[in-house]
Amino acid sequence: MKILKWLDENLEAFICGCLLSVLSVIMMLQVIMRYIFSTPLSWPEELSRYCYIWITFLSIGLTIRTGSYFRVTALIDMLPKKGRQLMELVSQLINLAFYGACAYYSIDILRTVHASTQTTPALRLPMYFIYIVLPLGMFLALFRSAQMTIVTGRALFAGHISEQEAAE
Repeated sequence: MKILKWLDENLEAFICGCLLSVLSVIMMLQVIMRYIFSTPLSWPEELSRYCYIWITFLSIGLTIRTGSYFRVTALIDMLPKKGRQLMELVSQLINLAFYGACAYYSIDILRTVHASTQTTPALRLPMYFIYIVLPLGMFLALFRSAQMTIVTGRALFAGHISEQEAAE
């Protein structure tokens, strides 16, 4: 159970940290090859771009779990505690519907890309390898949205403050 708890708390941050490390190393390699050896490589920019894309989609779940995604709360902050919790629940339900739709349609996108048999220009990887992050990221965001909806719903109906309010 410790492993599951660790994964729940750290999965996205760990993966994004690893990808950011890879991105940094390959860009440093490219700088060295270009400016010290005067022979730039063809693949580092492409791999960096793909790492950045993966970081972007996988970090959505992290921002949902931590409540650090961008939102405007000026009007909501004026509501009483129960009103804020209710609006937070409504917001979580909207997120749940949105990420559910994104997850559903991302599978069709991945199928289309997989059927195209297209490969990346420099690395010659199948393009679906890059696009697989769409459903991964969207299902992770859907899962995290479901988690936050449950946490917010419990807080509202049990009369407790949510994890996000406790963190603030």
